[in-house]
Amino acid sequence: MSMNNIGSDIVNKLNLYATSELLREYYYERTKEWKLSMISVECGTIGAFSDLKLSPLQSFNLIPTAVLICLEQNEKDLFTTALSLLLEIIEMSKTTELPMLLSDKWNELNEKVNYFKDRDGELCWQLTKKWYRVNV
Repeated sequence: MSMNNIGSDIVNKLNLYATSELLREYYYERTKEWKLSMISVECGTIGAFSDLKLSPLQSFNLIPTAVLICLEQNEKDLFTTALSLLLEIIEMSKTTELPMLLSDKWNELNEKVNYFKDRDGELCWQLTKKWYRVNV
């Protein structure tokens, strides 16, 4: 089974209905089989969540759920993968408006990034900080 087929039924619903429950289900289904944020394919690599197609408003509304998914992770690879999901959703939101929960949990996320010291996770976090123009 192709990695992008894992959870494809969920992502189709998520792209349509964009609920927190479906985002959680999608993340946990996808990471049951594959814990990394990138997938190697014949012509290169793709993000583990590249099949996610949300509107800017749907994305903005799901950022708090993605933050909570990140904070639930206690394994380095899963945390990095959750950060990549968060970044994907942030970029799809097409706004630099910082959602309240992300603002509230910023230091906690930053501490977790520093704790795991994963190169890919640090890159996701740097890109998140750049998106929101935060120099912390």
